[in-house]
Amino acid sequence: MNAVGGYFEWEPTASGEPLHPHARLALNSGRSCVGCLLNVEKPTAVWVPFYCCDALLEPFRAADIPVKYYGLEPDLSVSPEIELGHGERIVVINYFGLQNKQVAALADRWAEFLWVDNTQAFFHTPAAPKAFYFNSARKFFGVPDGGYLYGPDDAALPSPDTWQRNANYRFEHLILREQGEISAGHEIFRENERRNGEAITQMSRLSESILGGVDYTRAARIRRENYQYLHGELASRNQLQASLLHLDADAVPFCYPFLPQPPILHQQLWDQQIFAPQLWAECVSREGDVFDWERELSRALLPLPIDQRLGRAEMDRILEVLDAVA
Repeated sequence: MNAVGGYFEWEPTASGEPLHPHARLALNSGRSCVGCLLNVEKPTAVWVPFYCCDALLEPFRAADIPVKYYGLEPDLSVSPEIELGHGERIVVINYFGLQNKQVAALADRWAEFLWVDNTQAFFHTPAAPKAFYFNSARKFFGVPDGGYLYGPDDAALPSPDTWQRNANYRFEHLILREQGEISAGHEIFRENERRNGEAITQMSRLSESILGGVDYTRAARIRRENYQYLHGELASRNQLQASLLHLDADAVPFCYPFLPQPPILHQQLWDQQIFAPQLWAECVSREGDVFDWERELSRALLPLPIDQRLGRAEMDRILEVLDAVA
């Protein structure tokens, strides 16, 4: 049985055009982009959505920066009641790559005080950005590292030469995944994830080379087609609001976010080799008294894989498994 989803294999390359030629920096990870911003901006505190992964919080903890959690509206938008204090910044996540318009509106409101987490929106390329944006190549392609940082033209960001090229990475899992050995490569994948959080470096030459040859037009088309196909079949069963699930013309989704009722356990899909990750298990046990909606998302949301490795046959298999376990 072939696995659907999960970590990426070695990325096949074509004669591609660079997707992020106007990024200010190309670093080894999204976390490093956050660390760079902390070094430059030195905020007094940072507002972060409670619905986030621990990896996003690690740079703030390491820098001893206070974190203020905020909750999300039913459509995963940011509450208009948030007011930033002196020296504070706010992180907004572009969930599932579906919130480009919302992010643009918030950039008009908060400008350089806004840090946009585009780790689920790698294809979002902000023009003349008013805010800061960072992404993660590993969430979308088979590379060992990589994250691009955008910012206002007048923002005083360091020169890329401030850091060495990343050489502290593992890539064997990409080969094992290509050979169908997904379980054998998983521990190496986890080790590489850990290494990418250790220090700020420039993106590795290996990732730079691979990303320079990706057929981004093809990848975007397949992701959008798979998303629209699943949405056509699952929209009536999805408890998420229709406004969130709408696929704008410029959006390239990370996954198809499916919130079924009654809930379907992630393990039920994993047992059938459908790898829909839990986003994010750590939210359930994280301290905080008023985040029931975010904990429900963490427990029950199924981020169904739709990436460029997959086609109609895999989408139909996902639907068959969902019907079988419902």
